[in-house]
Amino acid sequence: MKTVCFLIDHPTLDSLLIPVMHTLRKRGVEIIPIVSNAGNAEAVHGHGFAYAASPQAAFENFIQGSGAKLFVNAADIHFPAHALGRQLDNLCRARGIPSLTLEHGAFSLGIPWDKGYAFDADIMAVWGASDFERYRTLGMTPKRLAITGCPKYDLIVGMDKVAAARTIRSRLGIEPGRGYVLLAGENNKFKEMGMPDAVWRATLSRLYRVLLEALPAYDIMVKPHPSDPYYDAVGLYREAVPDEARARVQVIPPDIALPDLVCGSAMVVTFSSSVLLESLILSTPVVFFSGTVQRPAVQDCREAGAVILACEWTQCPEALRESLADRENGRWRSIRLTEPFVKRYLNSPDGQSCARVAFLCDTMLERHSLRREQGVLIDWHHHAGRPGIIEDLSFERYQRFKAIADKIPSEATVLDVGSEDEGLKRLLPDVEYQSYNGMISSLERQFLPFEDAAFDVVVASDVLEHIVPQDRSIFLAELLRVARRLVIFSFPSESSARAEDLILSIIPDNKWLKEHRQQGLPSRSDIEASIQI
Repeated sequence: MKTVCFLIDHPTLDSLLIPVMHTLRKRGVEIIPIVSNAGNAEAVHGHGFAYAASPQAAFENFIQGSGAKLFVNAADIHFPAHALGRQLDNLCRARGIPSLTLEHGAFSLGIPWDKGYAFDADIMAVWGASDFERYRTLGMTPKRLAITGCPKYDLIVGMDKVAAARTIRSRLGIEPGRGYVLLAGENNKFKEMGMPDAVWRATLSRLYRVLLEALPAYDIMVKPHPSDPYYDAVGLYREAVPDEARARVQVIPPDIALPDLVCGSAMVVTFSSSVLLESLILSTPVVFFSGTVQRPAVQDCREAGAVILACEWTQCPEALRESLADRENGRWRSIRLTEPFVKRYLNSPDGQSCARVAFLCDTMLERHSLRREQGVLIDWHHHAGRPGIIEDLSFERYQRFKAIADKIPSEATVLDVGSEDEGLKRLLPDVEYQSYNGMISSLERQFLPFEDAAFDVVVASDVLEHIVPQDRSIFLAELLRVARRLVIFSFPSESSARAEDLILSIIPDNKWLKEHRQQGLPSRSDIEASIQI
């Protein structure tokens, strides 16, 4: 029996963790959710997961149970309110149970952390390359980091924005012909800062007036942060609405899905870095109040088309008034996400982040019995007992190569066709490996310089889609000719087209996807027919 225990102690964690819980449950893994502090128990129950009334009893049953086990949390572990995650990490460590932390928010966009913070999970799954580097500067070794992307953003991939906008407008009762601006708040931030309620209430009231005066054709939908109820901070949004504007300002429940709200809005105004990033992904104009501390990541968002207002918190209304005047004069930039931006903060918006996290969970469960070495129980780069064998291989490529490597018999002779850096070789230490990266874009028969049946196994990973369609049957025939026992090839098929189109709309300069579109993605039926010739 494999068991994974999930700690949900923050209101936004259900959208991050529940998709992973569903994926693992479909694979036969027993799921034990622990809901505590400000965790959303209704969301957990609504998705069909039973949780214990006593978090302590649930965790004790988990650690005392038999079989392979894994503990998963996603708390903001630098906040004292989320200390429970670290405490449970340490209890697992004492009993030899591995632990995984999913990054909760866009780390490089949020609060700047300093060295000295403790990270007690064995592995940290982060969204993108920027966060990978930031965690390294805080002392985490690469072996404890995996770039997976963000599971909750899988829902955005292929999202029908028009349908989402129509649904949310109906739910909110917005009249036909009226638009709205979304104000995504974060009152809990100012509660934690110690700002008096009266000061922030007055600031919010001025902010409402600026929006209403500058945008008379729009109503204002105010979405509290999911944490605001925990801090008793929702009432401030309502109390700040000017009496004369109550017909145009609506404070909506904090648990309404953010992507739907963003799709339906003409503009997003926010204090949340997560909302900033989500708005950019959905190509919705967004204004972000960054405070007085400027960080490179925020500048990157400005370059991507976000409006970044750096000011004292109580000066946000005045800064917004000036920015909306710039908008009226056509000085706002359109949103355009570059490939470096996406890699830095999102990894790859392909809808597979949840699958990557689930794969990581599976890998850790397989190796749950390894003994901890120097405080680290498991290195996800670890393969066949040889630590460091693929230390410089990204998690995304590791996942693809491992699926291939698991099918190759030990001590086989292997030809890897089309490999530029021999990444697969790092997972095959016991085989006689050879790569071929010659000209394969335009082919003649018997282009491979090898005898018939020269290798036990022939591999071509993500090569077929880069070959012109009329040459694909030649390519496949060559793989079969030089293979003695097995041919393994992987490729994105026509079913991947929608996801690739979405990525190209975000990263129009991706040369590999542009080549996919130019050559046309292969269909499974055509490939099967070619093999049978």
